[in-house]
Formats: sequence, C-alpha cells, structure tokens
Amino acid sequence: MEFDSEAVARVRRLGGDDLVRRVSTLFIETARLRMTDVRGGVAADDLQAVARAVHSIRGSAGNVGALAVLRCATEIEQAALGARAEEIPALVARLEVAMAAAEGHFGTGQP
Repeated sequence: MEFDSEAVARVRRLGGDDLVRRVSTLFIETARLRMTDVRGGVAADDLQAVARAVHSIRGSAGNVGALAVLRCATEIEQAALGARAEEIPALVARLEVAMAAAEGHFGTGQP
C-alpha cells in the first residue's frame, strides 16, 4: 500500500502525533460509513449516491496520504459521474482492498 508520508508530516506539524492518530482514526471510521453508502448506491443503481460517497472518501484519503484509496475513489467517482455503471463493481472491489490495507496500516500505529 502506498502512503504519502508528506501528508502525514503536514498533519503532524499542525498538531503532533495525537492529531495524526485522531485524523487517521476519523478517516477509517468515516470511510467505513461512506463504503456502506457506496455499496448501497451500487445496489440501488444510484450513481449520484456512489459519486457523493466516494468523493468524501477521496478527500479524507488525501488528508492522511492513503494514495491507493485516493486513486480508487477517484476512478469510481469518474465512472459514476460518467454514467459508466458497468465499471463500478470491479472498482469498488479494488477500493475495498485498498481500504483494508489502509486500516491495517493505521491500525498498527503507523501514521
């Protein structure tokens, strides 16, 4: 899993390791909720709901430097906004893998 150490360094400069832990925990918790929204949007064939949910994931992934999550979320958002519904299930599967890796990374205390 690729991570942008400079993104974490920016957060650390603002508030130290405590802020890094809080931001990374918030990222994981929020992304889990948005993934539920993504899955619901896919199941309902609601591309706007999918786009909204992954847009949120994309922004927070950038804040913590979770590059693979950021890339997958961006691809899903572009597919949803471009009405390319047939691409989304495979992209969501990739996002699930990237999210699991991010959870493992942050869960080990590695900001």
